[in-house]
Amino acid sequence: MTMQLVGWTLVHSVWEGGVIALVLAFAFWATRSSAASLRYAIGMIGLVLMVVLPVATAVRMGRQSPVVQNAPAAPATSTEIASRSDREPTTNN
Repeated sequence: MTMQLVGWTLVHSVWEGGVIALVLAFAFWATRSSAASLRYAIGMIGLVLMVVLPVATAVRMGRQSPVVQNAPAAPATSTEIASRSDREPTTNN
């Protein structure tokens, strides 16, 4: 589960970073004649968002993992497999 969470967090961080970069590019363009301290503050906000958003995504995804939580805890025993095969007939085509 942990590796899936890390993997999906990395995938989401790519598009989240892209969106942040586009917003920053527009903000830098809009403030090109403003004070350098304003552009610096905008850049720092972007950098903080690039760190915080993937962590928030991982936390949110960690809470929403119903597939892993519903998985069986141990492999089925041969008795369980035999009882399942008695109930479910198989068809051979």
